[in-house]
Amino acid sequence: MVARIRLGGVEVGCGPHPTLLDALTEAGFWMPPACLLGTAGATSLQVVSGETEPAPYTAHTVSTAGCQCQARPLADVEVELRARIGGRVLLVARELAATVVGLERIAPQVCRALLELEDVSAIGTGQRIDLVVPGSGEQRPFTVAGVAGRTVELRVQRVPGGLASDLWLFGSVRLGDRIQVVGPFGAARPPATMLSPAATPPGNRRH
Repeated sequence: MVARIRLGGVEVGCGPHPTLLDALTEAGFWMPPACLLGTAGATSLQVVSGETEPAPYTAHTVSTAGCQCQARPLADVEVELRARIGGRVLLVARELAATVVGLERIAPQVCRALLELEDVSAIGTGQRIDLVVPGSGEQRPFTVAGVAGRTVELRVQRVPGGLASDLWLFGSVRLGDRIQVVGPFGAARPPATMLSPAATPPGNRRH
């Protein structure tokens, strides 16, 4: 039997042996390094519905109200997953594919970039996403300036010599380029009056 795990509107398969942690990691959900090393409390995974079997050595802590990372699903389950880093609770991020669908120079040194993602259900204005800069394999962080439909807006200030800003967004980027995105990170949310694109301050100083 292959159980289905539902998390944030996404469903992944889980065979008879992998734990919930294994299945979600293989599906591309980002996990804090401490969680992958088995450090308790790095990730808080709660089963919302469905039945699981806890690993023997965590039987005293695993329940529908506690950490279920090492549990195995006995049937289809729905889970919620959050990471704790430095005492803060963060939404667990995923690796997502994106396409560059818009580019605009809104000031001499500020670029407005629109990225269309396959899934933006967990991404909100004010959060952070990391872009894997094409050709380098390196990640650079950016603040989300707005979300509309499946499109995420970034406003990026040019940093001379910056890998993502100067060399890519102000250099080699082209409409239709594909890029990997990791996120979201953080739970920041601006006041509702600041959510319109015109009211969002530009200028992410990133490398």
